[in-house]
Amino acid sequence: MNYLYSPVYRSILFPSLVFGMPRRLFLILGIATLALVFSLGQIWFLAVTLILMLITRKIAKEDRWIFEIYSQLFKLPQELD
Repeated sequence: MNYLYSPVYRSILFPSLVFGMPRRLFLILGIATLALVFSLGQIWFLAVTLILMLITRKIAKEDRWIFEIYSQLFKLPQELD
């Protein structure tokens, strides 16, 4: 039995992205889009959502961890200056 080999699953190594954006950001943007479009009739927000999705997909293709890095950066105390 080889004890030196331990499988590492891909879900541990990479963040979970939905359409190229983090799951939390996708849900927030999706719910806001549904609320604005269906309840208020703001059809123009579909174009804004599409543009934001394309931008985040482009950013996440270059660096998968960029959203995690920025979320950790904003959680740091600001007294470090």
